[in-house]
Amino acid sequence: MSSSRDLKGEPRTLSFNIIGDAFADVFCYLSSALPKLGGDSRLLEPVRTKAGGSGLNTATHLASLLSQFSPSFPSDVNLQTVINENDPHGRLLIDHCRRHDINLLNRRVSNVPSCFSGTGQEIVDATVATPHCVVVVAQNDRSFMTYLGCLSNFAGDNVLPMIRNSPAFDVIHISGYFNLPRFWNGSLAHKLRELRESAKAPCDLLISLVPQQDATEQYDGGVKEVLKLIDILILSEVEAKGMTKYHQRANDINGNQEVEDHVAAFFASHTSLLVVVTLGVEGAVALQGGKVVHRQRTYRRDHPIDPTGAGDSFSAGFLFKYVANGADDNAIAEGMRFGCAVASNNVMIQGASIPASKSSIESTLALI
Repeated sequence: MSSSRDLKGEPRTLSFNIIGDAFADVFCYLSSALPKLGGDSRLLEPVRTKAGGSGLNTATHLASLLSQFSPSFPSDVNLQTVINENDPHGRLLIDHCRRHDINLLNRRVSNVPSCFSGTGQEIVDATVATPHCVVVVAQNDRSFMTYLGCLSNFAGDNVLPMIRNSPAFDVIHISGYFNLPRFWNGSLAHKLRELRESAKAPCDLLISLVPQQDATEQYDGGVKEVLKLIDILILSEVEAKGMTKYHQRANDINGNQEVEDHVAAFFASHTSLLVVVTLGVEGAVALQGGKVVHRQRTYRRDHPIDPTGAGDSFSAGFLFKYVANGADDNAIAEGMRFGCAVASNNVMIQGASIPASKSSIESTLALI
């Protein structure tokens, strides 16, 4: 990536282009542990449906951070995803994007019905339904049951270029790779090569990726080819273990250090790739060229409410501050600190796409 300018420097449009998943999240908050098969559990409150998905969550937090921390800087947040705008879940996501000033670019190209036809046709084929996900929150953790719907048809060829050869800084963030099966095995890689070739000076381009958990538990899908084309990989500890095929030894007493060493060694051959691993209450660690380049502690919450989307809020906070610092030598540390502050506030809010206030984020920054 070529060098960028600080947000306080020469005016240039900053464009965040989020390419990924969006879901209608159906939240179930349990009063105890998950029920056993055939059992029952009490809900703390009524079931509620909210906007979610890694791509939409990240776009929402980015739009909020830009509005609260850099309101005068020319910027935009675009979200390329696939929904069905004619069903209730699709309309929920459209309304959310409008309220949060996100430019939603629906890339659904199915003909049943086509999102470009402007029809109000009722859905008769469930495979074109808007993606939705049951989120079960219990004992400071969460589990997911996901229906991909029309998102399963989102392919690399459907991605709009969105690269402007003008005084601009473009960030392309791929969010939820393993939720996008038609991005696998070269489809996304081919599109990213095209985007790299189309980015010419004075346009700066940064490409980042969040893989998300893989429901197949294979953590493959040709992702290694994609790693050659991105600048930053942001992933959770669970995702890091899955992608690197880490298996903890039963007698290992240095689990965290062994994981870190294993992940660092796995990505060492990608010498220019910055790998940021989120570690929950332990904060985050950044790796590059097989070495640790920064460790960041976070502010621990004694009684977190909902961990859903914490990783997405971290990604938004990290990318916002990383770019704001002009990707200089201090950008990694500042980005990770800011990301941890945003994520620490996220776990105190029900739902994954409800941004924290500027004052809450600033108060947390003072503690870390």
